[in-house]
Amino acid sequence: MSAGYINIDGRDIMTYEKNGYTYRLESLYYADKYEQMWAKGHLSQYRHAHYLVFGLGSGSFLRALMDIISEDAIVIVYEPDKSIYELACSLFNADVILADKRIRFVCNAEYADIFSLLISNMSFYDINGCHICVHPNYNSIFADEYKMFNKAVSDCAIQKEVGTNTTVLNGEILVDNVFTNLSHMRNNYTIETLKNIFDSSVSAVLIASGPSLDSSIETIRRMKGHFFLLCVDSALPTLMKNNIIPDMFISVDPVKELANFTDSRIASIPAIFPITCNHRIFEYHKAPAFFYSYGDDIVDFIASENNSSIPHLEANSSVSNHAFAACLYLNFRNIICIGLDLAFPGNSTHSKNAVMYTDTSSLKDRVTLPVKCNNGRTVMTDLQMNLYRILLEDRIRIHPDINVINTSMSGAYIEGADVMSIEAASDKYSVPDFDLDLSHIDKPGWDFKRPFEKIIASQRDFYEGLVKTSEQLNKMESLYSYFDADTIKSIIASCDELFNIINNRFDLQCICHYIPADIQFDMKDINNNADLLSVLTKYQTFFRGFADAYNHISRLESNYIL
Repeated sequence: MSAGYINIDGRDIMTYEKNGYTYRLESLYYADKYEQMWAKGHLSQYRHAHYLVFGLGSGSFLRALMDIISEDAIVIVYEPDKSIYELACSLFNADVILADKRIRFVCNAEYADIFSLLISNMSFYDINGCHICVHPNYNSIFADEYKMFNKAVSDCAIQKEVGTNTTVLNGEILVDNVFTNLSHMRNNYTIETLKNIFDSSVSAVLIASGPSLDSSIETIRRMKGHFFLLCVDSALPTLMKNNIIPDMFISVDPVKELANFTDSRIASIPAIFPITCNHRIFEYHKAPAFFYSYGDDIVDFIASENNSSIPHLEANSSVSNHAFAACLYLNFRNIICIGLDLAFPGNSTHSKNAVMYTDTSSLKDRVTLPVKCNNGRTVMTDLQMNLYRILLEDRIRIHPDINVINTSMSGAYIEGADVMSIEAASDKYSVPDFDLDLSHIDKPGWDFKRPFEKIIASQRDFYEGLVKTSEQLNKMESLYSYFDADTIKSIIASCDELFNIINNRFDLQCICHYIPADIQFDMKDINNNADLLSVLTKYQTFFRGFADAYNHISRLESNYIL
C-alpha cells in the first residue's frame, strides 16, 4: 500500500495502490470543477464552522475548500497514510496549504491523538456546526481508519454534550460545592500526596456497587490487608453492612445521596474527592481528604498563584471511571474490578444494600439494550451504563501497559480487560501484607485569599463593561429592522467576541453556572446563520442572564472566601 502518481496530458494525478487495485485521488477530467463542486457541497451554513476533513490526498480538494470557507473557520485534517502526506508535500505543494492558520493537521495517528485534537479544538457550541468532509475514495481505501475517525468525532461530541449538560443542569450546585470545599481543602491534601506511598508490588481493587458485589463479599474480606481497597461511594453501605472497612473511598457526584455516608465508621475512612463533590459529605467525613481537579480552573489558578498545581485525573462520567483514573494516577499496574457490572445481571441495578438499589421493572422509562456478557451470553444494560463502558474501554486502550482484571462474571464484557474469577485474581495478585500508612503526609498550605481577590477584581471589571454593552444593545433593539445585513453582522461580531471571552476565561465560566439552564441550552445554535436577528436576541438574553448571575456569585465569593 503506497501513494504514487501518473501523468496524463502533462498533469500529475495522485494515485494509491491497495490490494492490487490503483485508486485515483483526483479527477482525470475537469479536475478544478470537480474539486470546486466537492468543496461547495461541504460548505457549512454555520458561522465559525468546524470542518473535519478525512483525507489529504494531493491537497487539491482541501485547497478548494479553503478558498471558499470563512477566515474564522477551523479545519481539522486527518490523513491516515504517511506516504500520501509525504508525496503531497514533495510533488503537489500541500505543505503550503497545510500552513494555513485555520488548519490543524494530524497524520497516521491513533484514536487517542485524533480524539485529543478534536476535544482541544471544539466546544459544546461548535458541535452543531461541525461538518465532516470525506476526500473522494478515502472511505473505500481506508475503511477502518474512517470508522475510527467517525468514532473519535462521535465520542468527542458525546463527551462535550454530556459534560455540558451536567454542568448546565447542576451549575449552581457545582459552584456552591467548589466554594465550600475550598475551605475543606485548606485543611486537607491533594491526591498528589498519595503518589509515591504505594509499593509497586501492591495491586488496587476497585470496588463498585453492581449486583455482583453481593457474591464477592467473602473474598473481599480475605483481600483486606493484601490489596489497596478503593471503593466507590455507593458501595459503602454494602461494605459497612458486612463489616468491611476499605482503605479509601471516592465520591464524585455533586449531589450524591448523603445516605451513603451515615454509618459512623465512614467518618474515619480516608477519601478521594474532586473539588466539585457534594460539600455536605463533610458533615459526616472527618478523615484525611485528598482532592483533585476535574476541570476546575479556579482551583488551578489558586494553585498556580501558590507556585504549585493540583492534579487532574483522566476521568469522565461515572464514579467508577473516576476511581479507575485515580488508580492510574497512583501508578497501580494491576487494577482488579469488583462489582463493576455496567449492566443489570439478575434484574437488579445495584448491590442489594446500595442506596440506589432497585429491580429493572422500575426502568421502564429507560432505553435498554443487550450487550456481550463475560459468561459468553448477553446481559441487559441501558444507554448510560453502556456509555460508561465505552468511555472506560477508551481509557484502557490508551494505557495498554496496565493490567485490568474484570471479575464480574455476570456483568458486561469490557474490551481490554482480562476476565477472571475474583478468587483467581485474589490468589494471583495478593501480597503478604499491606497497610495504608498516612502518617508522613504534608498539607499544601496554600494562600486562598490573595488569588480570589484577583479573581473578584477581574470579574468586576468585565461585568461593568458587559453592562454598558447590554445597555447599548437594548437601546438599539427597536432599530434592528432598519439595519442592513452588514450592520447586523458587525454587531453580532462584537457579541461573538464577548461570548468567546466568557467561554475562555475561567473566572467568567463559573459565573455562567448561575445562568438559567434554558438560556444556556438556547445558545447551542448561536452559530446558525439562518436568522441573524434571532442570534442577536439570544445574545441579549444571555448577557442579561450573565449580569444577574454575576450579582449572585459575587456575594457567594465574598461569603465563602473573603
